[in-house]
Amino acid sequence: LAIIQALLIAVGQEKYAIPIASVVETIRITNRDVYSVEGKGKVIKVRDEIVTLLNLEELLDVQTNGSMKKDRFYVAVLSVGDHHVALQADKMINEQEIVIKSLDSSFKKAEYLAGASILGDGSVCLILDTSALVMAANA
Repeated sequence: LAIIQALLIAVGQEKYAIPIASVVETIRITNRDVYSVEGKGKVIKVRDEIVTLLNLEELLDVQTNGSMKKDRFYVAVLSVGDHHVALQADKMINEQEIVIKSLDSSFKKAEYLAGASILGDGSVCLILDTSALVMAANA
């Protein structure tokens, strides 16, 4: 078991944790801030840098009832080494310390998940593997 500081986000009804050490900043943007680039997918401009935007609803196959289709949404910009990626989320919940529990062997093939945690209210949140997300966006 390990304890980390994490940013909790929501995609639909699901909660996810992002290790705070990987979070550069969080911003709120509109659909007008999102551009499509051939061969790169969707991107946004963050402080004069073009960053790939990952839609967690699609990437993790989360059922959201169309909540990710809003005009305004939240983005968490992550950094691993010199590479950046932006994660689209419905809501930024808060920052808190969480206990990481490793996933059962049946979840080992979930390539974007690093573990899970039980929050203070008893709900379970999955911890995102920021390295895997950044590598996927920059592949």
